[in-house]
Amino acid sequence: MSTRRHLLVLYWYPPWLTLRSAVAQHLRALDYGVDRIVYHNAFVSAPPWVRRLDVDAIFLHTTFLCARWHEHFETYRRSFAWVAERDCPKVALPQDEYDHSAVLDEWLAELGVTAVFTNFGPDTRSVLYPTMSLGARFDDALTGYIDEAAAERIVPSLRPSALRPVDIVYRATQLPYWFGSHGQLKHQIADVVERAAERAGLTTDISTLQKDTILGPGWLKFLASGRVVIGCESGSSVLDPRGEIQARIRSLLAHDEEVTFGEVDRMMPDGWDDWQFFAISPRHLEAVVTKTCQVLVEGTYSGVLQPDRHFVPLRRDFSNLDEVLERVKDDDLLEEMTERAYEEIYLSGRFTTLAFGHNLVAGLPAPRPRSRSARVQSMAQMAAAQVVDRGLALASRVPRPLAVRLARLRSLETRVRRRPRPRSSRLLRRAGALKAAFGTRNSRRLIAAYVRAAPARRLVSLRPVLADAARLGVLDGNVRSGSHSPVATLSLQGDGRLVLRSGGAPEDASTVSHRQIADALRAGEVTSVVWDFSTVGSIGSVAPSATLPGALDGRYEFSALGALLRENPESATAILLSVLEGLAGRASNGAER
Repeated sequence: MSTRRHLLVLYWYPPWLTLRSAVAQHLRALDYGVDRIVYHNAFVSAPPWVRRLDVDAIFLHTTFLCARWHEHFETYRRSFAWVAERDCPKVALPQDEYDHSAVLDEWLAELGVTAVFTNFGPDTRSVLYPTMSLGARFDDALTGYIDEAAAERIVPSLRPSALRPVDIVYRATQLPYWFGSHGQLKHQIADVVERAAERAGLTTDISTLQKDTILGPGWLKFLASGRVVIGCESGSSVLDPRGEIQARIRSLLAHDEEVTFGEVDRMMPDGWDDWQFFAISPRHLEAVVTKTCQVLVEGTYSGVLQPDRHFVPLRRDFSNLDEVLERVKDDDLLEEMTERAYEEIYLSGRFTTLAFGHNLVAGLPAPRPRSRSARVQSMAQMAAAQVVDRGLALASRVPRPLAVRLARLRSLETRVRRRPRPRSSRLLRRAGALKAAFGTRNSRRLIAAYVRAAPARRLVSLRPVLADAARLGVLDGNVRSGSHSPVATLSLQGDGRLVLRSGGAPEDASTVSHRQIADALRAGEVTSVVWDFSTVGSIGSVAPSATLPGALDGRYEFSALGALLRENPESATAILLSVLEGLAGRASNGAER
């Protein structure tokens, strides 16, 4: 019997981008074992051969599970519903579990996940996972681990603290307000320490600007250039089960982009910022392997780092900052602390990617017995899948158009070429689209308004205008068959997007009436319009007589109408109000019938 398990790992990442080092190492943690592994990038739907793989377990990577807060999540969710049908252990590796926590809990239960590797302790599991905590196995996991190969490569570059060119280094992103006061701490510490260090005569290389982000091997070299790196725990002080808090804050920012965090805090419900979902970050372990002393805001750091042993503690209100800066001038203190952290955290081997990989498979059952022919067939499938995976990995090194084509590879199996559509069919399709574009008063008004609005013509070409007009024709109803309304619900997002949804709305959708949307239009609160027909598959099923092409993930954004809303809001508002009036009338007629 084979001693190798066959594993499938689902992750998500645009193939033309380069994964951050910590994310790539976390994703490949299983590579250090003896199991056979297929990685499928869920950036594209799983082709049939992935669904048919004979595997002993399926791993849902952090990047795969992050889809829960994307606007196209429902489409994504349906695309991978087949995972629930597979009769094997399913292991989830979530992060940022406080963000859309209820959506995550329900999704994992729906997929039949049997084990969850969580970044937070038992005291939070009933809050984050009210369903999964009743039956799934939970294991502790860090947000990142030490890559031993990278740690060994940086050794020749390491210099004693006294010989490093910069006293204090730091890079961070200014997080949005919906991460709470803890999220703001990441950039606050940069501002406060930089000013204090200048007064103390210390040199710094500190930035929270996107342009100064450092990726790849350069990150460890950057850390190694500093005697000290500052920081705080990863995480958030906000629990946002379904994204309601984020939507509310986006709405506040849409009205006033200059609103401060303190002003937002006063407008939010009591206790919204009182949670403590904090954990150690991969960068804290990277500082350990570069022997860079850490000055960190007080915290538990997942039980890995201890204050005054592995880092210099800084109070959350920065009240001891001057004292801390005096301490970091002592090179002997820094050398002693960094060597201790290097030995107890890195050399112990407890926090390496290898240890994490072994922990991931420790709870899995032994490989299922397979006949010789089944083993040969499975190995062939796995080998073929690995070839495709490696080919897709090369996409990050080629221009984006080619990368997208590579990402759309569906199978190594022989496929019959589709017969080309007859020219007459294409002409009929175009004729249907033109009929929709010029078939109603509102669609013609859009074309006329675009022609008159010179600024709008600089933003979009004529083709998207005709596409918008054709879909307005469908919404107007004069070119569709049947008597039902093509729009079931309306919602207004915090960023000003008006969403027209066909086929109903998800349970958490914030639907509003036609009258409320009309008021928002007149107040200038609508900045773009999206038609979501993902629940009915294609525009054709809503308006078969128009025979219009579908759009990405069953959603169509009115790009020309959006440009007109910005450049000529009066005309765009008049068109939308007329469309809404018609939709409201059909909805009431339908109710009467």
